[in-house]
Amino acid sequence: TETESLFKVINELREQGCGIVYISHRLKEIFEICDDITVLRDGKFIGECRVADTDEDGLIEMMVGRKLEEQYPRIDVKHGETCLEVIGLTGSGVHDVSFTLKRGEILGISGLMGAGRTELMKVIYGALPSEHGVINLDNKTINPVSPQDGLANGIA
Repeated sequence: TETESLFKVINELREQGCGIVYISHRLKEIFEICDDITVLRDGKFIGECRVADTDEDGLIEMMVGRKLEEQYPRIDVKHGETCLEVIGLTGSGVHDVSFTLKRGEILGISGLMGAGRTELMKVIYGALPSEHGVINLDNKTINPVSPQDGLANGIA
């Protein structure tokens, strides 16, 4: 490959005593060919280290200014009152689902393909019929029978 050819030339130059500046965003290449790493962020010097003294996670932390697992740092938000409450909702592909959502909260719905995630939302906004259960939106019980009805009731 081109990279292998380039690395061969770089190693030959190294053996001849040449100093080489290698600029890349490809971390695997940096760890493969370099001895030292200098990190810049927003045009500013952040730090330097020996390749042997760090790993990809440590380098990424230097590059972005936080740990990789903090890519989406948690923001503490005071959750307000309940804005959506679903109790025992049953419909097409959905069986006895209950949850509460408070203002300022983000609720994740997960499951494998075919688990009912899409169907749940379709029942909530009226694209699929509800057979049983209660949907309370802002302390008002709603039962959307169509997407237009769902929108009219405040589901978006």
